[in-house]
Parts: sequence; C-alpha cells; structure tokens
Amino acid sequence: MKSIRIHIFGCLFLLSCWNVSAQDGRPLLADIDLQKIFIDANREKLLGHYQDAAYLFREVLNKDPKNHSAAYELSRMYDVLEQDALALKAIEKAVKLVPGNVWYMDFYGKVLERNNKHGRAADVYASLAKSHSDNEYFLFQQAYYLTKADEPAKAVVIYDKIEKMIGVNEELTRKKYVLYYKMGDKKASESELKKLISEFPEDTDYKHILAEFYKKENRDKDLQKTYEEILRMEPNDAEANLALAESHKENKDHFKYLKAIEPIVAKPDVDIDVKVRELFPYITIVRETKDNELKMAALDLGHQLTEAHAEEAKAHSLYADMLYHSGKPKEALKSYEKTLEYDKSVFPVWEQIMYIHAESQQMDKLISVSDKALDLFPNHAKVYYMNGFAHSYLGKHGEAANMFEQALMMSGKNVPLKYEICNRLGVSYYNLKKYERSDKMFEKALELSPEGFSALHNYSYHLSKRDQDLDRAKEMSIKANELNPGQPAFQTNLGSILFKLKEYKNAKKWVERALTSGGDKLAMTKELYGDILFQEGNKDAALENWKSAKDLGGDSKSLERKIIDKKM
Repeated sequence: MKSIRIHIFGCLFLLSCWNVSAQDGRPLLADIDLQKIFIDANREKLLGHYQDAAYLFREVLNKDPKNHSAAYELSRMYDVLEQDALALKAIEKAVKLVPGNVWYMDFYGKVLERNNKHGRAADVYASLAKSHSDNEYFLFQQAYYLTKADEPAKAVVIYDKIEKMIGVNEELTRKKYVLYYKMGDKKASESELKKLISEFPEDTDYKHILAEFYKKENRDKDLQKTYEEILRMEPNDAEANLALAESHKENKDHFKYLKAIEPIVAKPDVDIDVKVRELFPYITIVRETKDNELKMAALDLGHQLTEAHAEEAKAHSLYADMLYHSGKPKEALKSYEKTLEYDKSVFPVWEQIMYIHAESQQMDKLISVSDKALDLFPNHAKVYYMNGFAHSYLGKHGEAANMFEQALMMSGKNVPLKYEICNRLGVSYYNLKKYERSDKMFEKALELSPEGFSALHNYSYHLSKRDQDLDRAKEMSIKANELNPGQPAFQTNLGSILFKLKEYKNAKKWVERALTSGGDKLAMTKELYGDILFQEGNKDAALENWKSAKDLGGDSKSLERKIIDKKM
C-alpha cells in the first residue's frame, strides 16, 4: 500500500511541473495522454533506460513544443548519453520558454561547459548572480568560467566581489594568486599571499605557500627568511628544516646535507614519507661514491630511520637497499627480512632477497624463499626463473626445466628475461640429454638477442661437447669472446673447439690467454692445456698440468686415465 502511495505522490509531483494547456483548446483526453507519456518517460529515466526516456520526452515535445519540463528532462538524458550538442539544443529551448528558472539556468551553464562554450557559461552565471545577489555560488561559477574562457582579469574582479561578501579565505586567495601569476603580476600574487598570512598569522601553512612562491621566483633571501619565520613558530617543521639544508645539496656537499637533516630523520613525529623522499637518492649515491665517510653517514641515517619508524616496512626497505648497494649483503638481508615482517606485498623486496641468496650461492635458501614468493606472486616470471636457477645450480635439471618453462609462459613481452630463460632452458635440456629441445631453446635465445654472449658461449660449448657442427660452434665462441672478452671459461671453450678442429697453434694461444685471465684456477683449462702440450710432444709438462687439473677438482675418468697412463 505504501509503494502505491509513493507512486501516486511521484506522479502528482511531476504533474505539478506540467504545462497544462487544456485551457488553450486542447482536448482534455489529449492532455492526459501527454501526461501519461511524461510519467512513462520519468519511469524509464529512474530505471536507467536513458535512450527510451529520451525518446518519450521527445514525444512530449513533438506534441507540445512549449513543454519546458520535457525540454529540460530531454537535455538531462542527452547529457547522460554524452550527446552534448543535442543536450545544449534541448536546454536552450527550456531556458527560452522559462527564462528565470534557476535549475534550468544552472544546468544550462554545465551543458555550455561540456560544449566548450565557457564565455557563454560565464554570462549565464552572471545573470543568475545578478538576480540572486545573496548567493555567492553563482559568483564562484561565473569566476570559474571566466578563468576557463581565459579572462583572468575579469575573474579576479568577481573574486574580489566574493571576498567582500564572505571575507578573506584560503580558497579565494589561492585562486587570485594563481590568476595574478598567470597575468604576470607577480607583485599582486605576493600581496595576496601576504594578505592571507596577515589574516591568519598563526597558520604556518600559508607561509609555506609564500615560500613556494619565492622558490619559484628564485628569491633565495626571501625564501630563507620565510623558512626561518616558520621555524621560529614550529622548530620541528620538517619541510622548513629540509629547505634550509637544501643549499648543501645544491653545492653537492652530500655529507653536510645528511648531517643537517639528521635531527629530522631521528624524530618519530615527522612524516616518514618526507624522510624517504630525501634519503632515497642516497641509495644510488652510496653505490657510486668512493667516499667512505659519506657512505657511513648515509647508512647511519638509514639506521636512524628504522629506529624512528620501527614498524614501517618502507623504513627497513630503504635501509636494506642502502646496505645492499654499500656492499653489505648479509646486513641488507636482515633488513629485507625485517621489511617482510610488516609488509609481504612488495615484490622488489622479495626479488632482492632472492638475488642475495643467489649471489651468495645459498641455493637451498633461494628455493625456500622463491617457493614462498610463488604463493604471493604466482604470475611473476622472475620468481619461477630464480627457483629454476637454484635447482639448476644444484644439478636438479628436471625441476629446473619445469620452472623455466613456467617462467617462459609468464614472461610476456620482457625480452631480456625471455632471453635468459631460453638460455637456461637450453642448458637444462642439454643436461637432461634432450638435445633437440636444448638446441631449439638456444636458437630461440639468439633470436631474442643475437649478441647474447652467454647463449653464444653455452650453445657453442654444448655443440662442441657433442662434436656437432664444430665450425658453427667455433664461429659462435669467437663472437662470445669478442662480446665479453677476458672470460677464462669462454677462452677455454674456444681453445677446446680449435683443438678438436686440430688447429693446435691457435688453440694454444686461446688457452694461454685463459690461463692469464684466471683460468689457472680452472680444472678444465689446466687439463686442456695439458692436452695441447702433449700434442706438441711436451709430455712432462702435459702430465704436470693434468695433475694440477685434478688438484683443482677435475674428476673425470679421462683425466684420471691420462695421469695414470701418462698419455692421452
């Protein structure tokens, strides 16, 4: 029963807005029919059927061209449907029929804006402001549209009028400040800000706005004076303290700057985001600087940040980054792990932890961490890659291949990562004796990065181990050495290929390069050098190198046989 009463009341309300025209000679039944269409149109509007509602409102207007209510409602439907030109045409009809209707005029202004007719919109609100002189809303709207119409001077006049009505306030002053600045009247801009400060002398926020103005105008003395005034009122004001310390940063005296902001960093009541913003660049600086005093000052501030904000993940994360880039991975690991106690959702933190375990060859830990990360980030290719990397290092090539395959599916358009995955898959499949798949992955890696020296080296090595296409293996190994010179493993591989091709002189040259590049610590290099010397007839020196290879960890049956038999 209640719903029926509400429906009846709604219909009566709509009818009260109706343009009754039976007195003009229209038959009463026709008028009732129009009222029914109008009510149906409003029902469709309430149901969100805007196209249907627009159709019905048009029907009303077709039958009763003077129906201002239907014109207004039709404009609203066109507005919702983003048919701006039609909305404008309809509201203009409504305004023409009833010039003094505030609701129509207000909506008219909004529709004019959507049609980029800001000057006309300003005129609409000027008219409303004139007829409703006690309502500052219309003046605000007039000034707004004058600003949009690029008439800043006229807008200022209107804001002055509003100010006389309601007094000085921040919103008005900011608007006038911006407009004066836009007009190039810097003196007037400054005056507006000073007026605001004079009105509210205890509020430092307005002094900060004035400071921003002085900074923009490069008025350093006035800027410093303003910040000093702020600090007399609020000694712990972080922004003012940082600004006064800024001169040290501009002079690139990072050590003095860090010392200047130390009191701010140590205070728990200063916003952590302000501190992080200032300290963040020092992650890079500590990585690149050779100044240990500067490095220690930055690290000390990072530590103070964690003490001031002990339960903030971002504090521990920033300190961890500083430690890591200062060459302190163990200490960094503890801070990264502390970060996860407060926020496990930041992937770069997990990534750094995985890198540290990989770099320190803690592969069991890397598997454990990456397994946990997979639960949180099941769509991150890098997690699968790191898990596969750890399994590969431990000789678990089946598990590694599975993880690398998953990583490849997740890698999307990340070409560098795809290259690394394909390269690693090539190695894994080779060790699983799936040579066709291995070759396919190496070929894919080289398609992605034709100058990827790691894939060139690995592919050439695996081809030569199988005595497959030694000429191509040689070509790839030469390219790998050109792209990444001085690598003893690369040089030894090329020497091995040349040895198989019976290019003994050239092979010896490359192996001797390897020995002087660190290959004297590699069993494979010493063994190969022994093979070359034996081929030259220097059997004693060959035996000496084979024994050295065994001492370095060489454990192949062929090496053992060479030492026992003293021959190849």
